Amino acid sequence: MPPRRRILAVTPFLPSRASRHGGGQLCHALLHALAEQAEVHLCALATSAELDHVADLSPALASTRVVVRRAKSTHGSFAWKRTMLRRYVRGLNVTTAKYGSGTMRRVVESAIARIEPDAVLAELLLAGRFLPRQTNALRVVTDHEAATYVPARVLPLGLGIDRDRRLWRNIVQSVTARAEVLQALNSADAETLSELTGREVIVRHPALELPAEPVKAPDGDLAVGFLGDHSHGPNPEASRFLATEVLPRLRKLEPSALLRIAGPGSQEALAELSDSEGLELLGPIPDTASFFAGVHSLAAPLFSGLGTRMKVLDSLRHGVPVVSNNLGLRGIDAGEPAVFSSQDADEIASNCVRLFRDQELGSRARTAAREHAEAHLDPSRVAAAQLQTIEIALESRD
Repeated sequence: MPPRRRILAVTPFLPSRASRHGGGQLCHALLHALAEQAEVHLCALATSAELDHVADLSPALASTRVVVRRAKSTHGSFAWKRTMLRRYVRGLNVTTAKYGSGTMRRVVESAIARIEPDAVLAELLLAGRFLPRQTNALRVVTDHEAATYVPARVLPLGLGIDRDRRLWRNIVQSVTARAEVLQALNSADAETLSELTGREVIVRHPALELPAEPVKAPDGDLAVGFLGDHSHGPNPEASRFLATEVLPRLRKLEPSALLRIAGPGSQEALAELSDSEGLELLGPIPDTASFFAGVHSLAAPLFSGLGTRMKVLDSLRHGVPVVSNNLGLRGIDAGEPAVFSSQDADEIASNCVRLFRDQELGSRARTAAREHAEAHLDPSRVAAAQLQTIEIALESRD
């Protein structure tokens, strides 16, 4: 039996159940499960706002060190801009500059010297920047978003955007080059990252806590849902499409149909549509279970962005089927009836209505959604697979 491994996890944000973004929730589930099978230590970069959720860190972690990163809201506008400009001149693109921290780098190096881990697990490329180039520990980097470049405003009129993109590509190459094991969260992202870097990329499925029981289908009229943080560009783009294109088609087929859109910023993003018949803008919600208990299906077409589709995974784990287009289902290897690929507004509306009217199909779809989540998202299984990957990589060194 292999020894109980020591692992140092490095994250660019606090891994918390209460995180408003999927990455924090996925990391929390993974590290909690890993800590039940190995000795896991954590170095996390966090904003001052995230410190409110430090108590939410897994109690199974052997040790935790949280480094507060500078933010515009706490550092002052002028000082923040000066810091960002200095980092940009030194070769960090805008997004990466926001997560720059000499303190974090030193804390990670100190933790490696103190803990002597068998492996250092960096979640996201942003965390991979803090890995030392020389260490006896196995260096594992997990990319969550297919190395997607996030356009950032550098100078007025778009000046500087080409340089910013080049800097990001340099950072991707630098981080992936220092990884002994390079991972992605799904096969589509793995293929994209492999083509970009010329490296072998292993798939490690995302880990997401499963509720004890899936939700039951709601009674009453057809209710279709959409969930997402509307400060993230693809979400308001998708919700506006659903409200203006899909909802009218739903109500033509089912006159009392409802479209329930939830998530931070959703009320503001669609304020001018708030009086639309059948549209319910719920804003931030206390928990996703209550939201999914109120919808028959999740309609989640996306038109931009790559990476892990947290809303789709969230829906599947609650046992709610998903209707989405190819981009929205990118990297999701579930098939019908758990998910229905639908490429335009008519097809999306038709499949949502079909799942509602055909109760036998709807029941099978809910069962299939939950079964897929249990087979692919269960944190204990994902953690065990991660440890096996580490074990194989360590053995190959010998």
